[in-house]
Amino acid sequence: MKLTFELTSKDLIKYSDYLDKSRGNKFKKVLILGMIGAFAVYFFFTEINNGVDWATFVLLLIIAAVFYTLTKSAFRPGRSAMKRTIKQNPSLIGECTIEISEEQIVIIKPDVTSYLKLSSIESVEESSEHLFLFNDGTSAIIIPKRVLNNTATITTLRNLIKKSSDKAAH
Repeated sequence: MKLTFELTSKDLIKYSDYLDKSRGNKFKKVLILGMIGAFAVYFFFTEINNGVDWATFVLLLIIAAVFYTLTKSAFRPGRSAMKRTIKQNPSLIGECTIEISEEQIVIIKPDVTSYLKLSSIESVEESSEHLFLFNDGTSAIIIPKRVLNNTATITTLRNLIKKSSDKAAH
């Protein structure tokens, strides 16, 4: 299977966003929910003693919503890091050809060619726009779905990788 496509900065940023959503940021969610919970507990204990002031309650909810929204966008270290990486290494984007056989994956870029055993692919994951071939927890080959003809191509690719990993296990 041979795929030729233009890998864009948008593709790399989407990959970073995918990693942020699927691999981490649990601490961020706990921190945000913990802070909102602390505000709520403070409000209820204060208001139980003084009587319920609904204006204060609504104001607190608005502040919590704004805080959550701001921190949700601010806590995207992967996205910021990826933008810096692209700026420092412009060769990451551009023309890319990926050749996948039963034994290996060959990634051809204008300045470098990389070879990877197909059996080294640990998992195949997908987002709405990309297929990711992970060879460890955070390193993946990015294949935009726009270059894949149909879902049968994705299934064929998954089966090829599964067959290779089954061979390596035996």
